[in-house]
Amino acid sequence: MAEASARRLLWPTLIAVAGVAVLVGLGTWQVHRLHWKEALIASVEARGAEPPLESVPFGGDPEAIEYRRIRVTGSFSHDKEMYLQSRVRNGVAGLHVVTPLVLGERGTVLVDRGWVPPEKGDPETRPEGQVEGPVVVEGVVRLDQEPGLFTPDNRPDANQWYRIDTRAMGAQAGFDVVPFYIVATTGPAPGGFPVADAAARVQIVNNHLQYALTWYALAIALTVIYLVFVFRKPKT
Repeated sequence: MAEASARRLLWPTLIAVAGVAVLVGLGTWQVHRLHWKEALIASVEARGAEPPLESVPFGGDPEAIEYRRIRVTGSFSHDKEMYLQSRVRNGVAGLHVVTPLVLGERGTVLVDRGWVPPEKGDPETRPEGQVEGPVVVEGVVRLDQEPGLFTPDNRPDANQWYRIDTRAMGAQAGFDVVPFYIVATTGPAPGGFPVADAAARVQIVNNHLQYALTWYALAIALTVIYLVFVFRKPKT
């Protein structure tokens, strides 16, 4: 009888143990991610509170200045502007305009100037915003965007970009740009477009505690189901 009972429980036990181990592992991984994300948010907030950089730093580690505020003076090369696809503002899909900012002999940096609706994609529809001559740009330093699981490939030949790739975009525009870009925070351009304020918000989602509790709860639920299965009375 005991041998038959052991055989009956063998596979359910193996499956339950493996399942609980996987669920606990996932929960623990989310706890580690939680601590990492909290540290990242604290770092972003601390960098955002620092005085703005007054020039584009050349050399050094770009990661050390990501999320820092910055204020630089240069001239936009509007004829080389590029377009980030599928950008949404207030529920309306549009584009983000990325333009090289020439800093004279000090080099060039790409600036995400902000959002325009589809009908304003053509720069001729927003001539007031194509400011000529020296301009002061205030913004936040950001690094190249990593491709997401469903992010389409950039199409430089069609000037369609789905993520910031400073090296590729600089080459397309014909500039040797620094390995980071600036997200403009100085509000709408003359004429109303591009709109920079929506692009300037640094929002870091932190749902890892919720995910961890979910995985741990599933592990507990699986354990309870297994115990109910083991100790239920056999039918007579």
